[in-house]
Amino acid sequence: MNISKRLKAVSDFLEDNSNIIDVGCDHALLDIYLFKNKKNIKLIASDVKSGPLDQAKKNIEKYNCDIEIRQGDGLDTITSDIDTIVITGMGGDTIISILEKGKGKLQQIKCMVLSPQSEWVKVRKYITSLGFYIEDEQIIMDSGKFYLIEKLKKGKRRYDKTELEFGPILLKNKSETFLTYYQNLIMEKENIIKKIPIYKIKDRFKEKIMLKKMKRIINK
Repeated sequence: MNISKRLKAVSDFLEDNSNIIDVGCDHALLDIYLFKNKKNIKLIASDVKSGPLDQAKKNIEKYNCDIEIRQGDGLDTITSDIDTIVITGMGGDTIISILEKGKGKLQQIKCMVLSPQSEWVKVRKYITSLGFYIEDEQIIMDSGKFYLIEKLKKGKRRYDKTELEFGPILLKNKSETFLTYYQNLIMEKENIIKKIPIYKIKDRFKEKIMLKKMKRIINK
């Protein structure tokens, strides 16, 4: 079966021999792909809405996959055998809210793969504060949109402010997509600064500081 470039990149971050729950699974296309391409994994497709789960069930039956379906809110559907969480296709604040609400269930989790659609920095700061470190991360472009994918493992590492803002692995590798993303962001920031009224000195100063930092990062 064919899946999007984004979901393929998410699947590449997931490991064989894992017990995975896909929170907000939508139509379970990622889970079906994992079932067909990973070794010795258990999969749970979870969503709060019955509509997507009905379609997920049809897709799972169509491709003859052994994937369990659970309906529930956020991490409510996690059981003690789960060691890996996947959350994609949601805003950063929503992902943080899900993890915060189910924080008590994170003790058993060894790995998380997250793909927030917004608030990338906020997600990094939050998840590393919970005792997870960034093992890998990638920015990809799919259908004209940039996506961040983060792989996190249980454990603590120290990150400085710049690493949390731009991503420690992304800073190290500086892929072409990473550079393109920030070149586009720089142009957006420059346009934003032009539109900020002169009397809003603090707002202009804050945006200019971040703009200067982005330019320094991509030109290193």
